[in-house]
Amino acid sequence: MKVALFLRDKKMKAFNTKAVRVLVCSMLNDSIADLEENSIPNLNINYVSLWMLNKKVDVIYIPEEQPDAAEFFKKIDISVKTYDDIKTSSELHPFLV
Repeated sequence: MKVALFLRDKKMKAFNTKAVRVLVCSMLNDSIADLEENSIPNLNINYVSLWMLNKKVDVIYIPEEQPDAAEFFKKIDISVKTYDDIKTSSELHPFLV
């Protein structure tokens, strides 16, 4: 399973860019088997969904709930969860501290 964590990045905000940092974790037996850092330059939902399909992402974690995005991604079999859900996932929790 592949998990994408959309991170808040103060550096990118300082440069006034709309790019977002994303960590893609390949999970194996409830542990992180591989970790890849990416930057998505365009937050258009079509661009992001194509990027996630290309990366074969199964689940994304975002800072706060966005029902419209969750419904959109559900149609392409990608689950959307919030940072609050990470509290129950000990292997991902260190990325938010």
